[in-house]
Amino acid sequence: IIERGKVQLRPQDETKATPAPKICKEDCRIDWKKPAPTIHNLVRGFSPAPAAWTTLNGKTIRITRTSLAVTKEGGRFQEPGTIMGPGVALLVRTGEGFISILELQQESRRRMSAEEFLRGVRIKEGERFE
Repeated sequence: IIERGKVQLRPQDETKATPAPKICKEDCRIDWKKPAPTIHNLVRGFSPAPAAWTTLNGKTIRITRTSLAVTKEGGRFQEPGTIMGPGVALLVRTGEGFISILELQQESRRRMSAEEFLRGVRIKEGERFE
């Protein structure tokens, strides 16, 4: 409709407009108990800034790009946040389903792909994001 120029513009009613709430740091923290689509959308909404974040071994990790993962892997008895398979990406168990972390940023480091991250950090299957 927009491309065809058939949009009817109407002014916003300023009396109904309200400011958006301020985003604080805790709003961006990933709760791994939530379903995979909710976490994926949180990451998309806060990327590139202020960025969704989590911790791994006491260090803050900003997650900047993810995808929903379809897997036949079990993991049903694993806690949410458990890293199921480090490989080219990080496969992580959520409250419902799996998410694949594709891009992240460690404290005081540049943004990098999960593959680059895994070349420098040894992560064992079963470690957890908090």
